[in-house]
Amino acid sequence: MISRSGIRLSSVVMTHPTRRKQAQALLDDHPELGLRMVLDPLPDATASALRTARLAWAGSEAEVTHHLVVQDDVALSPGFAEDLLALIAARPADVLCLYVDWGSLSGAALRIAAMLGHAWSPVVEPGYVPTVGMVMPAALASEFAASHDEPGHRGTDDVAMLDFLRKRGITPLTPVGRLLEHEGNDSLVGNARQGRRHAATARGVDLSRTGVLPVPDRLAHMLWTEGEGLLCVRDPSARKGWRYTPVETVLRAANASPAKVFDALRQELESSPSRDRMRDLLSIVLARELWLTGILLGHIAADEARRLSLFDDCDDLLANPTAAAALARLAPGAVRRFVPDHLLGELTEVAEPLVHAAVRLGWNDTLNTSDAFDAAWG
Repeated sequence: MISRSGIRLSSVVMTHPTRRKQAQALLDDHPELGLRMVLDPLPDATASALRTARLAWAGSEAEVTHHLVVQDDVALSPGFAEDLLALIAARPADVLCLYVDWGSLSGAALRIAAMLGHAWSPVVEPGYVPTVGMVMPAALASEFAASHDEPGHRGTDDVAMLDFLRKRGITPLTPVGRLLEHEGNDSLVGNARQGRRHAATARGVDLSRTGVLPVPDRLAHMLWTEGEGLLCVRDPSARKGWRYTPVETVLRAANASPAKVFDALRQELESSPSRDRMRDLLSIVLARELWLTGILLGHIAADEARRLSLFDDCDDLLANPTAAAALARLAPGAVRRFVPDHLLGELTEVAEPLVHAAVRLGWNDTLNTSDAFDAAWG
């Protein structure tokens, strides 16, 4: 247990006997956390993360205020314990997810938060809460551990966590900055088919930041399963609370021909010193969807900046290291099933200028797409 400034934090790592070595490495590498290992009690039964998670969340020590659970396939960022204590002190009553996936809807929200200078972003994933690394008040942790399992959870702790928090009206927050990385791609519950599941940003937390991004009404998201750029609009009447429309469909429905948008992409590719390598790494189909997503992202960020009376120049925002780190992971997170793993790092570097150019066009509305986007949102 760590005890400091009124915070008493207990910590566990949940694992399976076949991955005990990974969990032990976390214990050995981070003695400052006082991590304890929680093993699957029925390792020969059908795989169930929830079975182990219930024990992990029940494992808080006596008189603690907060409880941390990490899974065995994470790497903790340098200074993890100190940063985590500072974040808990800033939001002691909240549920904090220390990781959101680089291709998730929550990752899309985090990019907006990073661009606008917020310290926190809401977790808005419609189907689950990312449980790779989480911390919450100890009483709430014990309550989750004791909560009744439902058939729809099918042994998945992230879906069970979503249901548990929703019933209590709790929206988890994630810090705008990385505290841990999801390593490897092995999965006991079938998630390996999703491709690399890295964090939405590669940069550590900036403790000087303040403020929480409100739950967005719309987001720009490139769906990693399909490689398609989407306008996502929050809609309580829609399945899982979000309505999804392809960005190109939005433009065509408003009689805004995407021809000029794709012509701007062609010019950007032709002027890029990395154009040949870009074409090797990314098909023109995926490049088009990434371009559309970036333009929509820039438009949404600019609207939010104006609403909050933030009139920063887009180039200033793109130069901010926190924003740049979040935007850099848009491309690899979106195309991770279409590009070989060993090339994702190179793709990140090659595609970053393309993403920046698209965001800049959307922010400044250089291509006059705002009316089409606003009509679809309204």
